[in-house]
Amino acid sequence: MHIVLTILLVVLSALFCIYLFLICVNSGPVKVVGRNKKALAFLGKGDAQITHWVHWKYGINAMYNTAAAFTQNRSKYRPEPELVKGADGGDFRIDWFVNPVKTELPANTPIVVIAHGLSGGSNEPMVQKLGLRLSTELGYRVGCVIFRGCCGLKLSTMRMYNGGYTEDFHIALKLISERYPNAPISLVGFSLGGNMIGKYLGERTSKNHPFLEYDHIKNPSPIPANVKNAICVGCPFDLVKMDKLMKDDAQLFNGKGIVKYIQKHEYIFKKLPQYEPFFQKGDFRTRTIDATFTAPLFGYPDTETFYRDASCSTFFDGIKIPTLFISSMNDPISLKEALDIDMIDANPNTSLLLTRGGGHLGFFSFLKTSVCFDEDIIIQSLEHDYHLAKTE
Repeated sequence: MHIVLTILLVVLSALFCIYLFLICVNSGPVKVVGRNKKALAFLGKGDAQITHWVHWKYGINAMYNTAAAFTQNRSKYRPEPELVKGADGGDFRIDWFVNPVKTELPANTPIVVIAHGLSGGSNEPMVQKLGLRLSTELGYRVGCVIFRGCCGLKLSTMRMYNGGYTEDFHIALKLISERYPNAPISLVGFSLGGNMIGKYLGERTSKNHPFLEYDHIKNPSPIPANVKNAICVGCPFDLVKMDKLMKDDAQLFNGKGIVKYIQKHEYIFKKLPQYEPFFQKGDFRTRTIDATFTAPLFGYPDTETFYRDASCSTFFDGIKIPTLFISSMNDPISLKEALDIDMIDANPNTSLLLTRGGGHLGFFSFLKTSVCFDEDIIIQSLEHDYHLAKTE
């Protein structure tokens, strides 16, 4: 009996040591790139260290942490939808988070416009939590642009969700800017939504020209002047590198959501000759989905051209407003290998906070999933810039 207890204690001690090792490996100092640029002005002067400790339960494994990001902090709250027409007549939407106590806001109230991730929407936990906190605690106007066919929106044309399709986002920003011309607008993007914002901000003035010219590029329409800054969380940056480096399990993890999206809108996609063969083959990796549907439907000759044209890294030099990126080194979806730190450092308008852990969008604090590193950073940044603008 004594031997059994000794062995059990040794095993438990070993497991605890492994657990501590995994927590420590994924926690610690946050790498700061571009500290002295405007995007990180809220940190103040000096080199004070920022740290992030991953959640005690979810932080030991990147995929586990990622899955938790999409299950924790869910809310039954549903924003107020506003249907908008795209340039081709297709439908998209702006979901407005409304403060139930304070519905009448001054015309110059700060506005935050959120771009959601792959086939997500205002129902994603990280979007819900941020939108509710900004609207109820801080009194901001908050809208989430719902892309084609996402979050219960019926797909009305063949223009499906595409992380490089910036036309609808531009139309939304123009509408909001014209409605509230004196209100500062900040952009927040999660995952592929962050990539789309990065592309949108850079595509007009980059040395690289888009392969596909959407209407706001073909018939030049500037970014609204009251768009002041942007924050992109879990951005994939370079979709060409991502496609080459992403393992099949991550491809399938992403692909599940897109397959559900396609099945939900089969009344559109069943018209395509590739629909039935795709499901018969059963290869649901993202690269196969994009080769079968996204690239040809948008007029790209191949997936590599599509991925290059949809990547914010292609147009990164054109970003002209303060833009902060928040990423994780162990992100299994937006891989760190696709993150070019030199590129971020070279642009005077872009900065980066790079944590050791957190997986994909799972930047929970050590003890609580309700407290998130990225959300706190976003709010610190927005509040700093808003109060700074009021004093200028």
